[in-house]
Amino acid sequence: MIIIIGRSEMMIGGEHYFDNSIYAYEIENSFEKFIEKISVNTKYFSTGRDAIYSLVESIEINRIWLPNYLCRSIYIPIHCTKKEIVFYDVDEKLKINIDFLDKVKENDCIFLINYFGLVQKDIYQKIGNKKAVVISDITHLLLNYNSFAYVMSNSNYVICSLRKLGPFPDGAFIGSKENKLNLTQKNCRYEFAYLRAGAFISRGYSKFNDFNNDENYEVLIRAEKLLNETLDFGYKMSYITENILKRHNYFKVVHKTKENINVFVEYFNNDKKCEILNKKEISQFIIILFKSQYTRDKVKYELSHANIFCPIHWDTLWMNEEHINSKKLISIPCDYRYSKNNMKNIADKINCILEEIK
Repeated sequence: MIIIIGRSEMMIGGEHYFDNSIYAYEIENSFEKFIEKISVNTKYFSTGRDAIYSLVESIEINRIWLPNYLCRSIYIPIHCTKKEIVFYDVDEKLKINIDFLDKVKENDCIFLINYFGLVQKDIYQKIGNKKAVVISDITHLLLNYNSFAYVMSNSNYVICSLRKLGPFPDGAFIGSKENKLNLTQKNCRYEFAYLRAGAFISRGYSKFNDFNNDENYEVLIRAEKLLNETLDFGYKMSYITENILKRHNYFKVVHKTKENINVFVEYFNNDKKCEILNKKEISQFIIILFKSQYTRDKVKYELSHANIFCPIHWDTLWMNEEHINSKKLISIPCDYRYSKNNMKNIADKINCILEEIK
């Protein structure tokens, strides 16, 4: 049965786009200003893959511990460094099983992902007793000032991919409070960055026509294909993203995202069939854990017919064993692009879908 729930007033999800905000000079409140206030030593790269490879390749470690729930784009650059990889367990509520710390040896490296703004402080406290290098992925918590500061203080390095956080055609950074980042870089991925910049211009116009122009989509696919077809890493961030980081207002983005999360949580009322895992955090996605893959897939399918496109973080079929979270989680976009009415509509639509599922 197909549930008729009506189309969203605008397309929800997908890539960002250029609008007038990228031309306003917001240096005192900019993303760059905020990042470099907390991260004393900062180095910018074209993509998260470039940053991860460059950092892991440069540090002397025996082996690196990775979570068994992660994006393939994190694994590939680490694999290419030829460092030994060991996995530790993450449960369906995104909590790390800290028992692996008993096996961590001196000069090991621990790679932590702070999923969707969730910071597991007990693991940082226990790692403090280990002589291990700690790398924290903060992509999902960059919009939480206090969490970023805490993780920065308890890690040797942080890594963040910027592409999902705003109208950034490329961009990632490595940050450290104590370690100088004397990393060699190659020139930027010109074709990749400027294909995406062109697509963002097209997508900005398409926004005013209900995103009915697929030109930008085709160009974005082409750019992503370029990136996925190479195992060459170490490229620096483009000039265009460097300047947008100086103009995009961090605090406006944080305020609007937090407001959107609060609205969604207020109107969402199906806690018996699923659970919001990060409703008290600030992240660009609201993450929902369903009791079954069937329910998750049904919700995702019906939302797509309402012009609401929710990604799944992440597909782990590439691993030896697919993680349970790949089957039961869905990510609801809630960033600054959307209105309070958008978020209410998404919550109402999910409520409606779940009421029809027995």
